[in-house]
Amino acid sequence: EELNLSKQRADDIGRQGEDLIFRYLDGLRAQGKIQDFEWISSENAIAPYDFQIIEQDGTKRTLDVKSTTSGFSTKLHISRAELITMAENTESYDLYRVYDLDDESGKLRIAHDMKTFAAEILNKLQGLPVGVEVDSISCQPERLEFSDPIDLYAENEDKDG
Repeated sequence: EELNLSKQRADDIGRQGEDLIFRYLDGLRAQGKIQDFEWISSENAIAPYDFQIIEQDGTKRTLDVKSTTSGFSTKLHISRAELITMAENTESYDLYRVYDLDDESGKLRIAHDMKTFAAEILNKLQGLPVGVEVDSISCQPERLEFSDPIDLYAENEDKDG
């Protein structure tokens, strides 16, 4: 029962983080900073990414949201399916780290184009003995190159306005 409650809490935190990113992307679209976006995981919970963005120039980007109520340095968990998609996707695959998440706000840092990182990890996993497979990895966020923090608010407004 305790394990089920823990899993449900993690799912709720993930959904809350995705909801903040939905609002953030909706704001970027309204400002003309992106053409459009689609919330993939709202329709397909097992998709290896959460959103797809169409940039102003028509370029597509794929992104996965990794959320925590804790600080930025809390380990990221990346599934094997996500690693494979990162490495093989023709589109850029970004990680959106939502942290310090609460009911009304959070902070966002973005790691762009995870292709090289994912390929490096998958390459190292090739050396495992036959019959041994890794389903996911945990990674310190500091291992990746993230953008500066962006404040997120549930109402998609600045605190002053």
